[in-house]
Amino acid sequence: FGGRLARLVLANDITERKRSEKKLRESEERYRTLFDSIDEGYSLIEVIFDETEKAVDYRFLELNPAFERLTGISAETALNLKSVRKIIPEIEDKWFEIYGKVALTGEPIRFEERLEVLDLWFDIYAFRVGDEENRRVAVVFNNITERKLTEKEILQFSVSLEQKVSERTAELNAVNKELEAFSYSVSHDLRAPLRAMDGFSLALLEDYSDKLDDDGKNFLNRVRAGSQKMAQLIDDLLKLSQMVRGELHFENVNLSAIANELFENLQEAQPKTSVNLKIEEDVCGFVDERLMRAALENLLNNAWKFTSKKEHAEISFGQKIEDGEKVYFVSDNGAGFDMTYANKLFGAFQRLHTTNEFEGTGIGLATVQRVINRHGGQIWAESEVDKGTTFYFKVA
Repeated sequence: FGGRLARLVLANDITERKRSEKKLRESEERYRTLFDSIDEGYSLIEVIFDETEKAVDYRFLELNPAFERLTGISAETALNLKSVRKIIPEIEDKWFEIYGKVALTGEPIRFEERLEVLDLWFDIYAFRVGDEENRRVAVVFNNITERKLTEKEILQFSVSLEQKVSERTAELNAVNKELEAFSYSVSHDLRAPLRAMDGFSLALLEDYSDKLDDDGKNFLNRVRAGSQKMAQLIDDLLKLSQMVRGELHFENVNLSAIANELFENLQEAQPKTSVNLKIEEDVCGFVDERLMRAALENLLNNAWKFTSKKEHAEISFGQKIEDGEKVYFVSDNGAGFDMTYANKLFGAFQRLHTTNEFEGTGIGLATVQRVINRHGGQIWAESEVDKGTTFYFKVA
């Protein structure tokens, strides 16, 4: 150039390309890190079809480390043999059908299936990678064999439990029939001799009164009192046995209305007794009305009985909330009892007062407890001698 040598230098700015290559490497490294560290197994497979477009085999193209851990098949074997039929000769055709459909249609699928030859269960998500021509399918999976075994055990336990429940129900039905037969026998066979004892004793007192001295009359009166007490005891036992039988019919019941009705009956029966009654309005519960009426009747009769010797008797019925639960109560200021013996309170025939102090058969509170138990609830009492008793109960 003008008789002088010149050098032409051509240069391109490749900064952006280098940045792009760096980002690509970083992206690939992140992908590889994720690929190697995830707990789920991953494999990229190529489905092999015959001339009729029927899937007959597949080969592994790529695997992650979790694949080997979850299947027990080494990655080297899976990638080198090029055919799953060579790796697992007994593999079922259903696997080719599933993955072949995904490869042809492009519709992903999520399913649980057992690989019978390995006796393993897998939770699998499969989707096509690329277009139909590639016929490649990505498979992400978890080994759920332990969960399936647990489900099987639960199912077997459930079947066994249902069988035991059925057997137990049959036994209970048989026991109920026996109880009904017993109740019939008690009601008819035992009442007859008691009525005879009471009737003949009354006849002797009325027809032969002039031939009996005071001791004779006293003996007959004691026979009558004993037979009448026995008849009352039979009635109470029958009521107690009925508390464990029969179907419950739950409904919203106004317990205040029942308490008022029961108090009116008590006052009509004993009009000379003065009691200050306090009944909270509109106390309701989702209960069986028949059984709850029986429970309240026993509790209120109890309160009435044990306040009978008080100059200023008080009986209350209401409800309160404890720990977010509705608790009902029947309270009185009557004779009370020593809480040391509270564990005997709800036992049949258990009495904390003698019959000379207060009459009764010792069945009432046992009946109440059975009613509350049948409602899935609890009953307890707080008391102090000569200061009264409060019975608390709640239902499920």
